[in-house]
Amino acid sequence: MNTALWKSAKGFKNLAENPPTQSSNLLLTLCNLGRLKEALQTLTSTKPISSIHPSLYSSLLQLCIDSNAEKEGRFVHDHLLRNGVVPDLCLNNKLINFYSRIGDVVAARDLFDEMTQPSLVSWTALISGYSRNGYPKEALEVFLEMRRSGFRGNQFTFGSVLRSALVDFHSKCGKIEDARGVFERMSNRDVVSWNVVIGGYAVQGLGADAFGMFRLMLRDGMIPDHFTFGSILRACGGVRSCPKDPDQCKAFI
Repeated sequence: MNTALWKSAKGFKNLAENPPTQSSNLLLTLCNLGRLKEALQTLTSTKPISSIHPSLYSSLLQLCIDSNAEKEGRFVHDHLLRNGVVPDLCLNNKLINFYSRIGDVVAARDLFDEMTQPSLVSWTALISGYSRNGYPKEALEVFLEMRRSGFRGNQFTFGSVLRSALVDFHSKCGKIEDARGVFERMSNRDVVSWNVVIGGYAVQGLGADAFGMFRLMLRDGMIPDHFTFGSILRACGGVRSCPKDPDQCKAFI
């Protein structure tokens, strides 16, 4: 660990010798600095474990989300379970968000179902997880369940998440032009929105349109993910729709 990091952590000398409060401060500092490996080392060396506030686990999970660190995030969850830590509302929401981000919607739903009083953030995180991972039907079902539970939703709930689900429904039903219309009316388009339209064109065998949307996506400054590239590769599979220059597909990827 470098000198600057130690100074920012108030000059701690040895992890094993740190009092609980110092270890907690160090853990938070490491999370803020993005030092995931050292943060996990601090977590496992802190005794007693009861000295770690649930908010520190939330900070660790957020760092795992930001670092796309699935293995490490699962380790954090397992660590708190093994040590009898009872997650508060914020930590539960962070866990749902983590599992949604890594594509494990089953784990996200299980965590949600275990909550006695989910908040609007909880509902939104689950809806977002389903929509983000290509489960529009489930996203809308959870939305309706949320409304029946008395929650009205917020701007994010009613925004790109549900509209993405609607776009995906239209795409899978063969109404790609309706999907494009919904997409064009969206004020804030996220990568999920672009993916479902590009994927819809690819599924329908409209490779030229898929490539056209992909160009617009890049022009709009959006960063493609593996779902985007999967749809582009599928569009390349059509003889009619594949670009005439065989290197063009490679250039896109």
